[in-house]
Amino acid sequence: ALPIYQLLNDPPLIHSNKPGSRYHNDKSSYRALIDLVTRARHEGWIDYNVIDDPTRPVTAWNVQPNLSSYYAQQMEDLLNGYWRDLMQSQPNHFEIVAEKNTLQNILRPVAEKFCIPITFGRGQCSTRPLYDISQRFVVSGKSKLIILAVSDLDPDGDAIAHSLGQRLRDDFNVHQVEVIKTALTMEQVDQLKLQKKFERAKTGSANYQRFVEAYQTDFVWELEALNAKALQKILCDAIDGVIDRKAFNAEVAEERKDAGHNAAVREIVLRTLRDQLSERRSWTTSRRIKPNKGN
Repeated sequence: ALPIYQLLNDPPLIHSNKPGSRYHNDKSSYRALIDLVTRARHEGWIDYNVIDDPTRPVTAWNVQPNLSSYYAQQMEDLLNGYWRDLMQSQPNHFEIVAEKNTLQNILRPVAEKFCIPITFGRGQCSTRPLYDISQRFVVSGKSKLIILAVSDLDPDGDAIAHSLGQRLRDDFNVHQVEVIKTALTMEQVDQLKLQKKFERAKTGSANYQRFVEAYQTDFVWELEALNAKALQKILCDAIDGVIDRKAFNAEVAEERKDAGHNAAVREIVLRTLRDQLSERRSWTTSRRIKPNKGN
């Protein structure tokens, strides 16, 4: 859905020789775009790696041709996975909850930068993800839980932000919780001059009336109306607005020191392992050599 939304901000022609064939928010435009992108990938104009489909997972097993290859891979990864908890000095515990799986590649790098857990709810969060959030908060020992909610500006998207705090309080006894609707908000729609599309709020939604009364409109905007960099900046700015930046910077500085120490330890361990493997190979080779009975 993301490419069609970006096209709708300044819709080009579907057919260059048909002036009235601009992209619209309808199924025919959606199919035309899919066909165009598919053909562009086959022709080499779009790299296959830039488009991902997380709804069709594929598992390829991590196999090795022999033990030497396995050892080489393990040593390559050895002591390479250290992450310092950059949030440990913060007075509050932070979580990000996003409505859509399709935004993982956009939002995960921001969450990773700050080491903040991120949950993709695919609409309203089910019970287990909320339980996990509550348990991470308890384990953190922090005094307050702050959730940055990222959802569409429509009746159900707004309801996600409203319900998160209520459900955590009612179902998991997390009373010190604050939920901040980080995106998409009506203020952001105005500031970024996002165009009205053909979508309207679904009158059958239980949250329809509250949405219309709050915003005095039944137009809706989905997160995909934002380009990736704009959405990342919104989330970064929101995080900067709630964390203790001085404490965070101090943790980043310590992580750099940790990295230097870890690199030195890794080199010592790898050198020791290489020596051991070399001795093992020499011993195995000598065992295979048969003495010449004629000598």
